[in-house]
Amino acid sequence: MAEIAAFIAEHGTLGGKLLAHFGSLEEAKATLEDHYAGEYKSLSDYAQEITEETTNIPTNLQFYIDYNAMARDLEINDVFTIETGFEQTHIFWSR
Repeated sequence: MAEIAAFIAEHGTLGGKLLAHFGSLEEAKATLEDHYAGEYKSLSDYAQEITEETTNIPTNLQFYIDYNAMARDLEINDVFTIETGFEQTHIFWSR
């Protein structure tokens, strides 16, 4: 029980929500250590960031990319999110 309290004290709301999601301290810790991509305003902001970091997008096409659709696809196949507040979306890569 003390380990759970320490995990929540260290990670706050995110730690509590990870524990609730997994039901296991070991899985929550492993996910946070190995699969955490960071905190963003939204999943679409994350999709935009990774796209812009990995792809050279021509200026004339920048406004035609649908990052909301990309975020939806990411959530279906590759990631899950935990929201801890307004514009506080934590992204985790699925196993």
